[in-house]
Amino acid sequence: MSPTTVVRAGHILTMGPVGDVAGGAVAFADGQITAVGPFPELAGRFPGAEVVGDDHGVVLPGLVNAHTHLSEALLCGMGEDLTLYEWGERLVAPAGRHLTREMARVGALLKGAELLLSGATCVNDMFCHTNFGSEASLGAVDGLEELGLRGVVAFGPEDMAGPDRHPIGDVLAEHEALAGRCAAAGLVGFRLGVGTVLGQTDELLAASARAAREHRWAVHTHLAEVREEVVLSRLRWGRTSVERAADVGLFEVPVVAAHGIWVSGPEIALLAGAGAAVVHNPVANMILGSGVCPLGALRGAGIPVGVGTDGAASNDSQNMLEAVKVAALLQKVARLDPRAASAGDVLAMATIEGARALGLDGLVGSIEPGKRADLVRLRGDRPGLANVHDPRQQVVYCTSPADVADVWVDGARRVADGCLVGHDLAALVSASRPLAAELATRAGLGGLSRLAPRAGRS
Repeated sequence: MSPTTVVRAGHILTMGPVGDVAGGAVAFADGQITAVGPFPELAGRFPGAEVVGDDHGVVLPGLVNAHTHLSEALLCGMGEDLTLYEWGERLVAPAGRHLTREMARVGALLKGAELLLSGATCVNDMFCHTNFGSEASLGAVDGLEELGLRGVVAFGPEDMAGPDRHPIGDVLAEHEALAGRCAAAGLVGFRLGVGTVLGQTDELLAASARAAREHRWAVHTHLAEVREEVVLSRLRWGRTSVERAADVGLFEVPVVAAHGIWVSGPEIALLAGAGAAVVHNPVANMILGSGVCPLGALRGAGIPVGVGTDGAASNDSQNMLEAVKVAALLQKVARLDPRAASAGDVLAMATIEGARALGLDGLVGSIEPGKRADLVRLRGDRPGLANVHDPRQQVVYCTSPADVADVWVDGARRVADGCLVGHDLAALVSASRPLAAELATRAGLGGLSRLAPRAGRS
């Protein structure tokens, strides 16, 4: 048995039955939380333990980024004036034809580091590409495993666009390969991805739903992200994308759906009845002008709602603390009501509710004995938490990655005193640069990226 570590702080936000503990501490050993309570009590129970922290700052469960696309890790900072469909056609789809497993690995390391440094310990990824034969999606698992970040990875295929249509057997083969790769990774699980319901041919959508049911694979998809999706779905099927997902049997397995913005009352009831979960991605929704997720209606119906950054091409960062703050602010301004979403609401969404959305709440999402030690310590020696009046409000509204002192994933320290452990961040940045330039050039993104030549120029 490994030695016990005790992490202390001015406030422990357990996000569990114990609630918040002032002057508290968390003890863990062998990756498992063994105790939480007042620091003097734990110090007495574990006299030989390594103690990290002091009587200031805040400790909370590791944040759960419930939706992103590591396939976009090398594509941030382009196309801010594009709508979702323009953005997909002009940026994401061209890049997806040229992604390689090595690009995926390096991108996952780069953006995974950004997640860790902003307090995230778990990421639910949908890797989207059409470079069949490369098995690029497996590279996301390679990178997450190398970094020691907990995750769930899905391959998110679409085949409605002519150039990206491949035999259904090729798509299913990558799902199988990715499932096998995830099974070999200790901290990374698998979901079957459906890029979007609207983006798949009827044949592929039926095959995807059938594979999920036969293998009992949980599903990761997008639903009701933009208004146009509702219109086009009705024109194609006479049904919305949510209704179509139900028709083909996707809801016969656990489903986590990104966005859920343009949903009607009956669709919310359908999602709730199916036990589906939704992920709110406020920063990406604002950048793309997609709309505002109806958090109150979804959560009021009992639907677990997590928080996601979305991908680096739509959010432009993987700063999880930023996503949490904006999740609250967007609701307040959109509803013209400061009570529309509280700090406690969005912290729950980013921890225990996000874990519940992914079916991981038995392992992570709250600080409870028996759960895995995914923990974040926010330092109290910086302006953000210098004087803590209300720890939940100050974590949500006052902190940034600069306040992240330490991060543990499954009991392993991955950030120490604000620095990545086991990896040279500057080296990760350097490794990403030639790959980003290669991807932008091969994808013909010269009109959007200064790393690629413009058409007609050498």
